[in-house]
Amino acid sequence: MAIPGAIVEEDVPVYLLNRKMQQAGAAAAAEPAQSSSCSPGPDGAIGKTVEEAPYGIKMVQAIEPAMIEVSKAFKSKVLYCVIDTGLDITNPEFSENTFGCVPKSLRVDGSNTSCKFPWSKDWSSHGTHTSGTIAAARNSRGIVGVSAEGAQLFHYNAFGPMGTFSMSDVIVAITECVHALDGHRITKSEPDMKLVVSMSFGAEGDTPLVREAVKTLARERFNDMLLIAAAGNGAMEGAVYSYPAAWPEVVSVAAVDWSGKRASFSQINDHNDWAAPGVQTLSTVPVSSAASSSYNAMPSVSLVNAPSTMDAELLKTPAPRLLGQSKTARITAQLVDCDLGKATCEGAINKICLIQRGENTFCSKVSSCVAGGGIGAIIYGRDDMDDCETFDGSMDGGCTKPAAGWPVGLTITKAQGQALKTKIAEVPNLALTIDARKSTSPLPYDFMSGTSMATPTAAGVAGLVWSAHTECSGPELRAAISWSAADLGTPGYDNEFGHGLVQAAAAHKYLQENRCTGTRSPTEPSKTPAGEPAPAPVRSLTIASNATGRVRVGSVVRFTAKVTSSETARAEVHNVNVRLRPSPPYSMACGTSNVVKTNAAGVAVVHCSIVSPGTVALEARIGSGDNLVVVNSTVVAYGRLRAPPTSSP
Repeated sequence: MAIPGAIVEEDVPVYLLNRKMQQAGAAAAAEPAQSSSCSPGPDGAIGKTVEEAPYGIKMVQAIEPAMIEVSKAFKSKVLYCVIDTGLDITNPEFSENTFGCVPKSLRVDGSNTSCKFPWSKDWSSHGTHTSGTIAAARNSRGIVGVSAEGAQLFHYNAFGPMGTFSMSDVIVAITECVHALDGHRITKSEPDMKLVVSMSFGAEGDTPLVREAVKTLARERFNDMLLIAAAGNGAMEGAVYSYPAAWPEVVSVAAVDWSGKRASFSQINDHNDWAAPGVQTLSTVPVSSAASSSYNAMPSVSLVNAPSTMDAELLKTPAPRLLGQSKTARITAQLVDCDLGKATCEGAINKICLIQRGENTFCSKVSSCVAGGGIGAIIYGRDDMDDCETFDGSMDGGCTKPAAGWPVGLTITKAQGQALKTKIAEVPNLALTIDARKSTSPLPYDFMSGTSMATPTAAGVAGLVWSAHTECSGPELRAAISWSAADLGTPGYDNEFGHGLVQAAAAHKYLQENRCTGTRSPTEPSKTPAGEPAPAPVRSLTIASNATGRVRVGSVVRFTAKVTSSETARAEVHNVNVRLRPSPPYSMACGTSNVVKTNAAGVAVVHCSIVSPGTVALEARIGSGDNLVVVNSTVVAYGRLRAPPTSSP
């Protein structure tokens, strides 16, 4: 096994690909995930009284009787390696077969481990969630994972408390997974054990040296290793990828919802291989965070004196989400419109503040509410967000904590917030009740969305099928799952779903009928999309800022992009993805998304906090290939270098 040497090129940061961004100013291909509809999802109440399977586990055929028997009979034949944020081993869904990389410890062969952080501490819940999707045990309580009969699970904590790591660490982590496989083969006396590596993270930038190192390792271990990664949450078309998923040696997984529709955040590109459920997926979280999870403490908002024209159900679907650091209580008060919460909210004494997301941090918005005497805050989506897009946030973002502590704080969708704002104007004394009380007996589960969640579902399927067919090489297993996937979207391969939705029972049957030979190069289904794509529209793009001169580091600058049809010369090109990239990288923080959509007037607006002094630019792109358009707007900043904000506007 070749272990690559030092990385000498400029490194690239890697980020999680779930709805909770770890760095507000990152230029990585990651954004908060959103549901494709206002439906609350099918898993809202499962697992609270009897053990049940989340919808995603059912969709991939993991609970078919034949696959449950496979999970029981061959659980020792595959090692799952989850490279993520750590795993809370106190969650009762993990069996005695769960272990991980311990810093400065010895491997079975006597060499030293390479990890920096303990595997059994999860700083963000992400790693516990992805691990549970694979291995949550069948134990008569809660939920089950794809391989629920005691899966062999190895966790490598790559992120630690920072929520990011360098792309050069990817090969280090994968190599540690291989060491774990080799050691486990010895300790478990399973010489034909296989390795499935699940990677729910990504970076927008490629690093050729790391790519070559992964390529070399994949070739050396083709017979016993399969690498699987998240396709990305950018919702971008064309030649925009997330790495490592876009490397040929890695299986790229896109996300779908419970109806089989593409998740609105799931990245579209010609490297996608498989699709798996990734919208509002229910899985395990650390026991310490159970009380505040949406599953247990999903807050509710109800109108006290709603006008007859107000749809009371609107505030229930999707359910509001609790802001981090929020007080957990039940309050009833009049609602007051505080706009963006950039200044003290006048007239907020003993009222609940309605504030729109954008331009300043969550904590500064809530601080403006508290300064005006408010007792609660509801933050709703920005104008450029989808109507039903949910989001998370925290009041712990660099602001001074109020003497009485943070108040009750929620987030709701843009559509919900706009409806409330309209009704405040019609009914000035509009009042509502927020119930954000803690659950008395919280269970350690929660919902998350993203290609991060689709990835372990697909990895679980791969390992489950491989465990019964260890004569197969990694490429043969990959081909079998591709051949047997349930076709979605355009017939045949397409850039949204790849070969289709992974199907455990169908892949198992395929390999029973088409025996493996251990080859490195099996016949795979074509990746040529069916039919010729429609010609791309010809469009022009401009971007400009509101900066009239030099700006101080830390200032928020508004950038306005406009897309115009070259055929009609009208700036009314609706719902176009405008991809954004600061230059130099990380010189400004533009919220949690590197893609914005144009409105009905062909305009997209983004607010960026300037992080670096000097001449900085925001690059905007639309289209791809021959129709790619790239423009930029520059700003000259002065002052000292600052860290990106910890709470996104």
